[in-house]
Amino acid sequence: MTSKAAPAISAPAAGDAVVVDYLIRRWRRRFDVMTVEQAQVALAMPASLPQRLRVLRWLKRNPTAWRQPARWDATPYTLTLTEDEKLLARHLVDGRALEGAVKRAVFDETRAAAAVNGLRAFGVLREDALADDLTPFLAGNGFTFHTVKVEGAPAYNVPCAIDFLLLLDEVYPHDRLTIEDACALTHRPLRVRLDQGEVVGTEPKATFLLRGGSCGTNNLFRSEAAAQNWLADHPDACTEGAPVEAYHRAMRVMGITLGGIDALRRTPDEYRALVAEGIRRVTKSKKAKKRK
Repeated sequence: MTSKAAPAISAPAAGDAVVVDYLIRRWRRRFDVMTVEQAQVALAMPASLPQRLRVLRWLKRNPTAWRQPARWDATPYTLTLTEDEKLLARHLVDGRALEGAVKRAVFDETRAAAAVNGLRAFGVLREDALADDLTPFLAGNGFTFHTVKVEGAPAYNVPCAIDFLLLLDEVYPHDRLTIEDACALTHRPLRVRLDQGEVVGTEPKATFLLRGGSCGTNNLFRSEAAAQNWLADHPDACTEGAPVEAYHRAMRVMGITLGGIDALRRTPDEYRALVAEGIRRVTKSKKAKKRK
């Protein structure tokens, strides 16, 4: 039996080839789901909504081109919407009117106008109301994003909030980087700062990492209380979680690194048990130090 050849990839429009070629190279890296906007910045090109729309259409016609990020539940919309557009959409999906969503996102006039125009152009918004069918936009990772900013390097996204911890020890042991994210419950901004392979700070300080079970549900929250509120609406999600620094230490204690064990091959129950035991050990160690 002969295997079927992969469908041929058509050439993008002449003006988009540089961006598309750059993205395809980036997507070969583990957990790299760089967006078109991030590629435009990395290539010192002007931000262009028309170009993002053209690349969206090209991606839809050429699924083979983005099969690598598709492994991490990325979709053509994941790769072409901006972080501001995704964030505004999340507030709208929560039931807020457009004016209230913009206010909640804390966008200035320029950012608000760009995000609203983008959502209209992509079809998320019909005038000032959400489209009747959001299914294509909510598929895969939906409107979530986890942006990695390595000092001196282009920004890019990872599929879920645990991936950057897996990458930290193996790829960035000597780098200074920041994770820019938004709480999965409130959608308010949060930030994790990492340096020399360690979590050195979070904003807010109570930032909490919860493993919901898969890309799109492994998320950061502004507090443990926010994570527990989110879990109330997701009863089937896994439940292990901890402040980001403690979660990272738990992963190390249990050998959950790209170089140690391949955590991706563990069953959900095995992984959950490993992390839960790691968190227990880290918590026990902290309590012991306080008693001394």
